[in-house]
Amino acid sequence: MSELKFQNISKRFGKKQALNSVSGVFSEGITALLGSNGAGKTTLMNIITTLLTPDNGNVTYNGTDVFTLQKDYYSILSVQFQTQPMYKSYTADEYLEFCGALKGLDKKTVREQSTVLLQKFGIIDARKKKIRAFSGGMKQRLALCGTFLGDPKIIILDEPSAGLDIYEREELKNHLCTLKKECIIIISTHIVSDIENIADRIILLKEGVVEAEGEQSELIEKLIGKVWQVPEEAELPSGVASYHSDGRRIVICDESPCDGAVMKPADLTDVYFNSIAKR
Repeated sequence: MSELKFQNISKRFGKKQALNSVSGVFSEGITALLGSNGAGKTTLMNIITTLLTPDNGNVTYNGTDVFTLQKDYYSILSVQFQTQPMYKSYTADEYLEFCGALKGLDKKTVREQSTVLLQKFGIIDARKKKIRAFSGGMKQRLALCGTFLGDPKIIILDEPSAGLDIYEREELKNHLCTLKKECIIIISTHIVSDIENIADRIILLKEGVVEAEGEQSELIEKLIGKVWQVPEEAELPSGVASYHSDGRRIVICDESPCDGAVMKPADLTDVYFNSIAKR
């Protein structure tokens, strides 16, 4: 089993401590890097991909520092950034040819894989159109095609569902699940529904530190018996916060917080709120 490990990573931008001695391990399967905006997710992704150098700590792949692996690391790594650069004068086919060239793929492989990926993500009919004519969702799907091109062994996706409708998000999830036995897949997001039910492990970041980590089931199990649906008008004890999920007002505490409170099954949204959003 392969292992991508980050150890004691710290990074500061001026007075802002973006990451503070964070550590973790990615292996085959889907790991979600979950956290609110500003939690340090993108900074960590940029360090893992070597776009940024950490102030302290290191990132290793199977025991070797990725900054020394360089070409050998880049040949198995594929990244989709939150904003993927594209030449708008290119057609979809030309964009994927460009991606393939960057990955060192031969033209025949690019053509064959491009057809499969464009079909899977529903833009095969637009392969000859200029990217400038694409909608935001089409650009996102094309970027995903470029990311999966070349059968990478490490796939990093930063907010991959941006611009996708519900059906397209499910198609992306299905595709990731077909790859996860053979690939290290890292999804950086603040949207719980993007990774619920597909992520094997969760790493929760809050203000530059790892707040919690583990398998989904493990993190959810810790909240069993502590999640309550309460009436909208209910007054809560001092220091007890609430949030809304699926139109319901939710509280997390060890015992019933008020009259009319009803215990509900815990889910990943509750884990997220408890670890990240609660102040």
